[in-house]
Formats: sequence, structure tokens, C-alpha cells
Amino acid sequence: MNLLQFVAIKLTFFLVTGILLGYYLDVAPLTVFILTIIALAIIAILHFRNQLKNVFIIGAFISMASILIGMSSVSVHRAFVYKEQLDLKVKKHPLLWKLKIKEVLKPSSYYQKYIAKVEELDKSSSGGIILCRLKLNSLSHRIQVDDEILVRAPLTEISPPKNPYEFDYKKYLFHKGIEHQIELTENNSIITAREPTSISGWANRTRQDIIEKLQGLSFGTSELAIIKALLLGYRHDIDENVHQNYKEAGALHILAVSGLHVGIILLFIQYLLKPLERLRGGKILKLFLCVLLLWGFAFLAGFSASVVRAVTMFSFLSYALYLNRPGSSFNILALSMFFILLVIDPFLLFQIGFQLSYAAVFSILWIYPKLIKLWTPKHIFFKKAWQLFCVGLAAQAGVLPLSLFYFHQFPGLFFLSNILVVPFLGVIIGMGIMLIFLSLISVVPDFLVTVFNGFILAMNETVAWIASQQAFLIRDIYFDKYHLILSFILIICLVRLLYRFQSKRVVAVFLCIIAIQTWNNNILITTKYKQQLIIAHRIGATILLYQNGTHIQASTNRPEKASRLLNNFRANTPLVTETIDSLADVYTIGKRRLILVGKEDIILPSSSGSDILLLSGSPKINLDRYLLKNRPAIVIADGSNYGNYVIRWKESCNEQDISFHHTGKDGAFLLELK
Repeated sequence: MNLLQFVAIKLTFFLVTGILLGYYLDVAPLTVFILTIIALAIIAILHFRNQLKNVFIIGAFISMASILIGMSSVSVHRAFVYKEQLDLKVKKHPLLWKLKIKEVLKPSSYYQKYIAKVEELDKSSSGGIILCRLKLNSLSHRIQVDDEILVRAPLTEISPPKNPYEFDYKKYLFHKGIEHQIELTENNSIITAREPTSISGWANRTRQDIIEKLQGLSFGTSELAIIKALLLGYRHDIDENVHQNYKEAGALHILAVSGLHVGIILLFIQYLLKPLERLRGGKILKLFLCVLLLWGFAFLAGFSASVVRAVTMFSFLSYALYLNRPGSSFNILALSMFFILLVIDPFLLFQIGFQLSYAAVFSILWIYPKLIKLWTPKHIFFKKAWQLFCVGLAAQAGVLPLSLFYFHQFPGLFFLSNILVVPFLGVIIGMGIMLIFLSLISVVPDFLVTVFNGFILAMNETVAWIASQQAFLIRDIYFDKYHLILSFILIICLVRLLYRFQSKRVVAVFLCIIAIQTWNNNILITTKYKQQLIIAHRIGATILLYQNGTHIQASTNRPEKASRLLNNFRANTPLVTETIDSLADVYTIGKRRLILVGKEDIILPSSSGSDILLLSGSPKINLDRYLLKNRPAIVIADGSNYGNYVIRWKESCNEQDISFHHTGKDGAFLLELK
């Protein structure tokens, strides 16, 4: 089946192309807007003059208009959301802000985080979205959605990642329209209003009430955390070990209320409302009730972004089920994507959850019908198992390139998770929704709590057992953006071959494999001749990373703090071997030297103008005297030093006109050697 035969898919393809062009190209918004108006005007003229018979011409103009609309959507969104920020000159001054909380984020080890809309600045109307950080336990009351807060504090930039290949939180927030942050404390902020004023606020209050009701029941701690994640999209309380088990078992999608859960709920609702089809106009009534109940579930889940996105997608799909025409599902799904990107937010295209959701649903609709025909078991047990396996395989085929690109690991037993866990997910969600309604009216039988807790416990133990089969988990897979593109092309060619066996399609598959292998060889050759030194940033540790081709050597005083850095390197570079050893006082790097000054008293060698001086562990060194006698090329202070020491050292280097690099502010120091 050729997906590009559907008009909606073509329009969405060109819209996505326009969004990508608008994102990566710096085109003036006015120019894009004028070109869009011209393209739409030409289409209108051709329509009213009945000159639509030339399919190529009208198709070209519609395609161009779709691309320009995508570019315009990015420009408009940046203008009214992203660039609705305040004048940069005020961000460092403690002005008076009036903020309204839009979303409560998952807390980190040190901070509770919120997304807030700027209502006023110094009693004048303003706009924009910022990140608020609140130190854990610094405020006795709980901040919720729609709370209004007065804050007097400076606006600061969101820090980029400090080390190579770390998660870019700054870029992640930029795709949500957030470029700045502000810190809340007991002394600088006051909550002025606590009543919800939006549907999101009411939804969040309802979700909090449900959570409090569930906490009053006799659930286990881990089981209650999973219940809140499965039914309400509240994942803040999930234990890290449990989260890791689901990730390694290939079942992490179960914990995120998204397409899988909403799809199960839609099928359940469709089954319950099937008798309505016998009535006159019953199909329309059934469609209306399906959409209404889906959005009711979104309300219970607090209208989180992922749930709203999934419910929007499946609202369109419920209309496709109502039409019951071959191919309508592809058209409606593409239209839902078109609608979400154009109306809600074009930058959703760059969010992992959005990409995974649509890739999974598209691949199930496209690949599953062909897979299921490969075998027709007669026994009902094998038939259902085969159906589940085909659904899981189809979904995994669509998301595999994205999973490798973002997470760099492949759970080999993902199909086992789908067969053992997913069939019971519908029962769990159904029982959970019933339990929520019973808890709201305070009528929850103890046996129902015991049975439901047992289901969740069994699911957790099953996932933990699958995750314990470490031999089937492939980690640290190097997979870059070119692998991503080539892999998707390969999957498309394989599916086309599955639909029709032709020699030219076989050739296309082999060409894709050759292209991937050629790129792998190119990467290995490039890496073979690469040499670099990295002085990483880790609080309380000194870590030097020396890469020589496919080998990396870590020198550190805290080996346990180097493990994550090495994992990131293995996943993002084609490394083969690694070693970890202790720190030395002096390193020779070609014609240069790296002199390490630690806590211990050492006799510092004289340095030349090409040497690097690394200060570690807050050493008591008279840097002014040393710099008068020696002039190193650069002085570096890593994350193991006290902040007041770093400030003093920087002043000394500025006075001597010597470059100074602080990894806590400037990020890891990178020196290319070859």
C-alpha cells in the first residue's frame, strides 16, 4: 500500500516539510507570510476560473502552499509564544512578576519545577512562558495549576548541558516555548490566588482529589505509584528501580498515559456502545459519546500534554471507525496530525512523545494487516497470541529507529512484555476507572482494592523478571541522525516488499543496507583518526577523558561519577574499549602539558605559554604569584572547587590577561588533538 496515495498524508507531509524549513532556516516572517498569501491566492484564482484540470500545476501550488503554511506556523508561534518574552535587559534585575502556574513538572533531586505564564511585569501587562524552580521543602504549601504568584526575582538563562552528549534540557524546554527561568523562595514569592480559573486547573484539582482518595486506600507504595501513572498520568512517585525495570523490559510506554491507553479505552468504549448501532442515528450518537468519554478521561488525567495529544488523535480515529471505509484511518490520522501541528503547536513535531505516538499508530495501521495474514492459527489461544505479537512487532518496527536514536538501547524481549502485560492492561484500566468512581463516592469494597493491588503487583513482578534477563538487553547502541533516516527508508522498502514482491523492491532493500553499511564504515574511519581531551564537569569530582580513536581513557579521583559520562560516550560514539585509572600530576599532550593542581601540596613545575593549568579540589595555591612567574595558555577550574575560590581565580587570570575556563559556567573543556 502506497501511503502517499492519500491526500491528507500528502498535505501533512508538506506541512511537516514546511515546519522543518521554518525551524532550521532563518527566513523573515513577513516574507513567509506574503508568499503564503500569494500561493493561496493563486489556488483560489485557478479554482474560480475552473482551471483545476491540470493536476500537476494545481498539485504543485497546493504542495507549495502547505510548505509555506508550515513555515508560517513556526513564525507565528515564535512571534506570539516564544518571542513573547520580556526585554532581555530586564532579566537580571529583581523586578516584580505576576505569574500563573500552567503545569506542575516532575521534581528533580533538588527542585520542584513549574511552567508558568507571565501575566504582569511591574504591574504592566506582559507575556511569555517561563520555568519556575522551587527548592524542595522550601515552601510549606503546595503550588498547583492556576495558582497566581507574585515574585520579585531576576530572570536567568536556562543552562545548556555541561558535558558532551548529555541530555539538552535547554533545547527540550525551547520546544515548549520556554527560554528563561526564575527561582522561587519563601522570601521572594507570595501566592495571591489559589482558585482554579481554567479547565486545566479544574482538571488538575480533580486529579489531586482522586489521588488523595486513592492514598487513603490500602495499596502498596509501588503499586499506588503505578496506578497513578496508568490512570492519571501522574508519574512523579514511581520508584527509580521500577522505572528502570519497565524501561529495560521494553514496557516503558505502559507507564505513560498516551496512545496505548487511550486506544484501549476507545476499543472498550466502542464495545460497550455497540448496541447503540441498532438505533436510528445510533452510529452518530455512538461517535459523539466516544469522543465525549475520551475527553472525560483526559479531564481525569489532568489534561496533561501527552494525554491531550493522544485523545485528539484518537478522537479523529473514532471518526475513521465511524466511516468504516478502507483507507479512511490513514487519512483521518494524517488530518489529526495536521490539525495538532497547525493549530496546537508546530514544535510538537520535535518532541519525542509525539514522534513515538504517531510512528507507532501509523506502523500498526500499515504493517499489521499484512503481518496478520502470514499465519492463521486455528486455536484461539495461539490466534490471540499471534495477534498481540503482530501488533507489537508492527508498532516496534515504527518506533525502533526513534528508540535507538533517543535511547540507544534495544530490549530484545519487548514482544514478551507485549504478550504478558498488554492483554491485561485493558482489564487494569477498566478496573481502575471503576475504582476511581467508587472512591469519589467513598464506596470502595476492600476485596476490589486487594484484587486490583494484586494485578499491579503481578504486573510489576513480571516486568522485573523480564528486565532481569540482561542477556537480551542491548545497550549503548551508536545510532546517529543519518542512521535514523536510512533506517526509516529501509523499513519503508521492506514493508513495500512485504506487500508486493518485485525485483526492483528487492534491489531497493539491498541498496538501503549497503548505504547503512557504507555510513558505518565512514564513521569508523573518521573515529579511528580522532583524538581529543575533555575536562568534564562533575560536582565534587575531577574527570579527564582522553579519546584516541575507538578507545577512551578516563582519569578521575571519583570513578563512580565517571560511569554516566562513559555511558553517554559509548552511546554516541563508536567506541570499542575503555579504561579507568587514577589522576596524575602532569600529562603530556603532544607538545603541550596538562598540569594538575590538587589539594595535596605539590611542587608545581614551571609552565610555558602552551601549557594548561587545571585546578582541582579547591587547592590552596597563590595563583597570582604563580601566574607572575609562569604564563600558561589557559587556567581551568572544574566542578570540584568552591565557588568563592573560582571567583578569585578568575579575577587573577583577568588581571594577568590569561584565559580562564570554569566548567560549571562554560561547560566541559574540549581540546581537539588531531
